Parts: sequence; C-alpha cells; structure tokens
Amino acid sequence: MGEDWDERLKGLDGHFLQSQAWLKFQESLDQQLFFEKTDEYLWGGYKVNGRLGITYLYVPYGPTVRDERGLANALKSIKAKAKESGCMFARFDLAGGYGEELMRRNDCVYFGEVQPRYTHIINLADELATVKSRMSKTDRNLVNRSEKLEIEYGISDDHKMIDMFLDLMLGTAQYKNYSAKSRTYLEKQLKFLLEAKVAKIYWAKYEGNVIAGVVGVDWNGTRYYIHAGANQEVIRKIPASRGLAWYMIKDAKALGLDYFDFYGVSPLEEKSHKWASVSSFKRSFGGDDKDFGGTWDMPLGVSYKLYKAVKKLTEGL
Repeated sequence: MGEDWDERLKGLDGHFLQSQAWLKFQESLDQQLFFEKTDEYLWGGYKVNGRLGITYLYVPYGPTVRDERGLANALKSIKAKAKESGCMFARFDLAGGYGEELMRRNDCVYFGEVQPRYTHIINLADELATVKSRMSKTDRNLVNRSEKLEIEYGISDDHKMIDMFLDLMLGTAQYKNYSAKSRTYLEKQLKFLLEAKVAKIYWAKYEGNVIAGVVGVDWNGTRYYIHAGANQEVIRKIPASRGLAWYMIKDAKALGLDYFDFYGVSPLEEKSHKWASVSSFKRSFGGDDKDFGGTWDMPLGVSYKLYKAVKKLTEGL
C-alpha cells in the first residue's frame, strides 16, 4: 500500500474501513489482500471464501474516488483483479454517495448490505448546548440525570479491558436478540486495533463496577462508535449508556473532531428491523442519517446467475 496510503485516503475523505489499520487487520486473519491506488482512486480489499465454495473479492466501504470517472476506472480495476485472482464476482460497499443509476451503468448488481447502508452522524461544529437541544425532552432529561449521578467515565487502551467489554457487548446482543461476530473474532479485532493505537475503549463505572462500554475509533476528523455493550439490569435504572455516549461526544468536541458517527442504524421506516431498538437510541441524540448506498456486486460471468439462484434456493430450505 505504501506509506502515503492513509494520507491519500484522507485526502479523498475515505472511510476508516479502507485504512491501512483495518486492511492489515484483515491480513492478520490470513485474508489475501488486494489494493491499488492512482491519482483518481484507491481501494483495498480481500478475497473471501464464501458459501457453496465460491470466492469473491470484497472491498469494504470503497472504492474511494475523486469523481465519476475515477469511480468507473476504480470499478474496472477491482473487476480485473477479481477475475485475475479466480473470483466469481467482486463486492463493494458504496461509500461515495453515487446513485443507483450510475451503478447499473457500470454493470453492478445491488446485493443489500454487508457493512451498514445507513449511519447516523452528529455535526460537532455546533455548540454542545445546540446538540443537546436537538434531543427530545425525555432524552435530554436522561442525559442530564446521568451527569448528576455518581457515574465515573474513562478511556482505556489496556488489553485487560477486552474481556470485560466483550462480556457486556455479547450479553447485550443476546438480550436484544441480534447476532454479533464470534467472541474469538472480536477479541482478535480489539487486540489488533488497540495495539495499533487506532481504537480505545470508553467505559462507564457505577459503584465500582464497569456497567457500560463502547469501542471508539478516531479517523480523519470523525469519531466512530463501533461496538457497544452494557449491563442490562443496571442500565434500566441508571442511564449510563446515554451518559457514556454523551461523554464521548463531549470528548470528541474537545479534541476538535468534526463529526461523531454512531455507525450502523436501521432504515427509519423499518420499525421491526433487528437494529430498530439500538437505532432509536442512536437517533435520540439528534443529528442526521446518511445513506451510503448499500452493497453491490460486479459479476464476472454467467456462473454468478447460477450462484444467485442456488443461494436463493438454499436460503429457503
């Protein structure tokens, strides 16, 4: 990738999942990396061994491009590399705000979402009082209450915090009935990102016990709220999760960051979505939704149609 990869990526307003740290983490999992950079674009991805014996080249939240011409050339580059490496297709998460019509003109097929299609962002150019004023009265009261309680907040990059955090995160996933990555995968991810000094664990402690935690990543002027978890019995009485998120927002503002990105949220109209509850929590802080455009495939031959047909059949069994 070269020493200038991250600087070029930042110059094109690229996403953290295209950074050297994230791609090197994938390489640490024995994924085969592919990447290319020009003055028009850059992209990094890795080969995925999927279901039914198929392989594909996946580019998370990329390519990162300068304009429509750069996008077209980047997609050609990704497609060529996927073909060269024996993949059935290439897959990428649209991150530049380009529309569906342009995607279809470039022979892309909509897949759905691998990385979240929607996120929720707070603009930190506004004063904190203004940010708080955009919350509902109920949510403002909960944040105000959290500030009055004897809740301690802090930040750590200590690996010893990982097990405690994962207990909270996976317990929350089980309680809210949504699937999470395996503990082994998450442990490797957090160890790698903490060691690379690109992630930190933000925590809330009450009566001597850590009752809520969030993994945050600061990248190119944005703080990403990546993973979260809390002791569900305690936070029903103590609004520590809201207090911790507000602590992170205030800290990001104090550091001069531009945005606070709550990361994945469900589509606003899908009230029964598996992320609906956590998305309601994230949206309660005000801010705006952003639509990345979803995940798209670039087929490399007729075998892709067969794969889609078999996949649909097996999912229905």
